[in-house]
Amino acid sequence: MRTIAPQERLELQDLRLQADRLMLRKAYAWDILGTRGYPMPELEAIAP
Repeated sequence: MRTIAPQERLELQDLRLQADRLMLRKAYAWDILGTRGYPMPELEAIAP
């Protein structure tokens, strides 16, 4: 196993930040839809 190069580490940090921001946006959208009365499926219906 090789170590991660500094440039790869920066890219990995950037990708993680992008993923975190996307998850936050999705959670916020889910909350808004629920607050506005849209029906939300059960977790079991959307989880793999």
